[in-house]
Amino acid sequence: MRRFMLTAIIAGLMLPAVAAAQLPRIMAGGGFSNPIGDFSDMVDPGYHGRVGVQLGSPAFPLAGRLEGAYHSFGQLDGEAKTTVLNGVLSAVLELQGTGLTPYFL
Repeated sequence: MRRFMLTAIIAGLMLPAVAAAQLPRIMAGGGFSNPIGDFSDMVDPGYHGRVGVQLGSPAFPLAGRLEGAYHSFGQLDGEAKTTVLNGVLSAVLELQGTGLTPYFL
């Protein structure tokens, strides 16, 4: 009975880590966008938002990441806003035990 209880406790402690490794990683962010160079002569500062998702398998060290961002800048002379929409598809390499996770665009 003691061996069964010990096995059940160890399995229970490991289960959340295995389940979390199989879920997609969701990323979100936002902030201030400051134009520079010649572009700053045409537009006011603005804002941006970004979202992303990373999918992978715990048995395979390579994962895929899809990210998108939306930037909005105000116009200096009151015309329509300038907006930028971009996306990135990346490959993420999980180096187990090193704490490093490089990714390639």
